[in-house]
Amino acid sequence: MEPDPPLLTVGAIARRTGQPLHRVRYAIDAYRIEPVQRAGILRLFSSDDLARIQSAMKRIADRRGDHHEL
Repeated sequence: MEPDPPLLTVGAIARRTGQPLHRVRYAIDAYRIEPVQRAGILRLFSSDDLARIQSAMKRIADRRGDHHEL
């Protein structure tokens, strides 16, 4: 098993959670989750932020009645 990378891009979060990229972006923007760092145009999040982003996606899905394997 590989160790967690220290920083995750939005695409890496989408792959890790199995959710579409647009859902991850929406959750980050809707809940104003700030990246810990930027690399050019890339937003980089810590592995601690992953739980916050997953929680935000679940709250959005619950609010909409959309239960697509979160």
